[in-house]
Amino acid sequence: MVAPRRVIVIGDGTAGLSVANKLGFRLQHSPVEITVIGNSPRHYYKPGGLFISLGDRDLKRYSKGTKFLLSSRISHVRAEVTGINQSERYVLTKGGKRHTYDYAVIASGARYCPDKIPGFEGEAKHFYSFNHALELQRYLSKFNEGNLVVGIPDAPVSFSPALVEFTLLADEYMRTAGVREKVQITLFFPGKDPLYAGGVPSYLKAVLSERDIEIVSDFSLNAVSQKNKEILSGSGDSLKYDLLVVPPPHRGQTFAADSGFDNFNDFINVNEKSLQYKEFPEIFVIGDAAHFESGSVPMSGSAAVFQSGVVSERISGELGGLSFAKDYRGEAIHEIFLGDKRGISVHFIDGKVQEGKVAELDFHLKRVGSDSYFSKIVRGMM
Repeated sequence: MVAPRRVIVIGDGTAGLSVANKLGFRLQHSPVEITVIGNSPRHYYKPGGLFISLGDRDLKRYSKGTKFLLSSRISHVRAEVTGINQSERYVLTKGGKRHTYDYAVIASGARYCPDKIPGFEGEAKHFYSFNHALELQRYLSKFNEGNLVVGIPDAPVSFSPALVEFTLLADEYMRTAGVREKVQITLFFPGKDPLYAGGVPSYLKAVLSERDIEIVSDFSLNAVSQKNKEILSGSGDSLKYDLLVVPPPHRGQTFAADSGFDNFNDFINVNEKSLQYKEFPEIFVIGDAAHFESGSVPMSGSAAVFQSGVVSERISGELGGLSFAKDYRGEAIHEIFLGDKRGISVHFIDGKVQEGKVAELDFHLKRVGSDSYFSKIVRGMM
């Protein structure tokens, strides 16, 4: 009897769940064991952080049990990955257990490193995790005057347009609360472009200006002075704040460097078309765990889902004895809030950015996005 082939997916976030479920569907009639190794009992719909932080209390719609989201034929191992032996093909988890594989998909996401910016931890608020979104909700509910400073730290950071969205939605939130005239809102970012490579639509810049939101470009956050309530840039500029909303700096998982992977800030360098790792083609890297040297691929759940499709087709094709080699084209589709119940769809592909038209439909598609996200996207149906 032939032993079943083993596929290990490292990570149980958007990328990991999506690729595992797609593989489960494609290989449902094949003697293949699929195992997801991760340490998350529940899965969080990150775009929900915007709504939670701005007062939404329907919390159940933004979080589901991880095992509930996985196909019944996929094993979920609750463990922390500490290393990968590339030549001997095994994953090492905390406690010393080895998990052998024929194929490995690294979808371990990013870790948050507030310690990289002096004074950041305990002072800056954000909505990139469930508990932090709830914390920000408490602060915003009591904030009725002063300086609200929202910012994007130096790249890489997951879905930086979310900070622009938050700025516009916070403006509406405070207008509704009747306190906007007492609140100065400032949006800062490290480069010249707060939204995406390729330029901010002129109408969005106009919207920020019309809303009396100050835009500060080329501000690279270097330190937070909690005593003086100000942030400092690398060039010595400063901004005063009363409430600071900035996500922490992102890094890849520590096992990347510990295992000898070629990496940038612990994000693993990957072939941008095949999504394979160098001389070990049985290892794939997707989602926020991957580093694309061209800089043309956004860090987002949408990009991770497109990448999971490419990898699932490649692995299932090889296990089925087919010569199948679909390439990733840097694809992602973002629905971006513009405020006033309007949104815009932005499509990344082949290093180019294609903008849709401003429409109310795009706002509603994202507003109810958790429904399709949990029922279809992470279940591998899209």
